[in-house]
Amino acid sequence: MTSSTSSNNPPNKHKTLTYVIIFASINSINLGYDVGSSSGLQVMLQSPSTKPTLDQQQMEIYLGLLNFSSLIGCLIQPSLSVKYGRRKVFLLSSLLFLTGLTLQSISQSLPPLIIGRTLVGIGVGVGLSIDPVYIAECCPKGERGEMVTWSEVSINLGITLGYLASYLLRSTPSGWRYMLSLGCIGPLLIVFSVLTDVVPESPRWLVSKGRVEDGIRVVEELMGEGKGEEVVRGIMEDLEGAACSSNGSPSSTSSNVNIGYFRLIFFNPSPVLRRMIFVGVMVSVIQQGTGIDGVQYYMHDILERAGMEREEGRFRAVLLLGILKTFSTYIAGLKLDKYGRRPMLLTSLTVMLIGLIILTASLTSTTTTMAITGIAIYYVGFSVGVGPVCWLYASEIYPTNIRPLLMSVCTVFNRLTGTLIASTVTTASDATGAARYYGGLAIITAISAV
Repeated sequence: MTSSTSSNNPPNKHKTLTYVIIFASINSINLGYDVGSSSGLQVMLQSPSTKPTLDQQQMEIYLGLLNFSSLIGCLIQPSLSVKYGRRKVFLLSSLLFLTGLTLQSISQSLPPLIIGRTLVGIGVGVGLSIDPVYIAECCPKGERGEMVTWSEVSINLGITLGYLASYLLRSTPSGWRYMLSLGCIGPLLIVFSVLTDVVPESPRWLVSKGRVEDGIRVVEELMGEGKGEEVVRGIMEDLEGAACSSNGSPSSTSSNVNIGYFRLIFFNPSPVLRRMIFVGVMVSVIQQGTGIDGVQYYMHDILERAGMEREEGRFRAVLLLGILKTFSTYIAGLKLDKYGRRPMLLTSLTVMLIGLIILTASLTSTTTTMAITGIAIYYVGFSVGVGPVCWLYASEIYPTNIRPLLMSVCTVFNRLTGTLIASTVTTASDATGAARYYGGLAIITAISAV
């Protein structure tokens, strides 16, 4: 009997850990759903029968505003997560989502639509930068690649759900309002999980606040009895080592913690820390600079330029491509720990380059099948490396005591690059030609791989 119980414990413990991580990663579904539904909103909100109706310039501003306003969330997240803990940051992010989505769904004019989009963007910035930090702090090192990738899987699941909602509601009167309202489901689940203690606080944060016993309890809930003291001992050693590497920087309980860390990072970084910052920021920039938002936000526009005239056909193609992207991200999560971050990143960029070349050729010859093939290859390439590795790299390489702040720095650069891409696609494509625009993204991708 004892032997049987013992043999069954590891899978159950792993299942419990995975359940907690997936629940936390629902935070990323919020962003994904907004991205996926934005593709449909680009069509619905430009219809003459819709109120409010957005013109091309207003639509670019609306789409780009999500990334731009997320910068505010990135800037306030470090101090909030250090002072109040990771769970309350999730809670704040979800409340911002709920408020913003509700305001947009009931709007009758452009101003409340923009204000609601801004609130959602702030929620994205708050939640996106803390999500991989929380996951990395709650799982064993050997499983971080798979577990952190759940964040990216959740984003892609959200994107696919957004595509699905767009497809199902495309012909429904005021369907875009229902689509935005459905986006409240994910945030409500996060609020429920935090308020009912389904998701525990990060053991690292608890230990950093001197709550060692609570840290041991959480570790044993996640990994099983008997592991709490050993894991917490390792956390304390990591915290002490990070404090030493910070050259006497303030402890995480200090009231001026972020001021001290800000000076350390930007004015007096060691050569090793400077290299860490550079690598994390560059990977974050590459994730957006290779054009992902220029593709997934503007799928309908791309397919129409490539010759697909039937709106229903475009909605169906977008949905199928979203499913492919989600499946590819899941497979990548199983391989990251096996093959390593750098090989997967280089492979990813190479495949993305091939996809963009095919997409560029399709826009020159207006070949729909070639356009879908190019996007599919690009999506697979992004999903197996550039997508998940961006956040995994940053969550692993930074010292624990400054990880939330540096994750925010990476997210700021990531969102700035995304804003530039998302808010200029239509204008740039009209000015230079869509083929030249996506050909330019192919050049950027090739440079990134080198």
